Amino acid sequence: MTIAAHTSPGSTTSVAEAGHLARMSRLARLDLMDAVELLVARQALGSWDLAPYTDALTWITVSQRSPVGTKSGL
Repeated sequence: MTIAAHTSPGSTTSVAEAGHLARMSRLARLDLMDAVELLVARQALGSWDLAPYTDALTWITVSQRSPVGTKSGL
């Protein structure tokens, strides 16, 4: 729900601070990463990436995801 709330309508790519999303979701940071990976596995998200220096979590919506067979990550 938190990721959906941080996704603009009609947008193909969204970004938010991972720490902020974790706090809003009441998840530990590692649990958030697991949850995002699960969303990709369940095809609710297309892919995601975490910028290590800025803590920016970027995700792509399902309609814009990479071809089948590719791993998550941008």
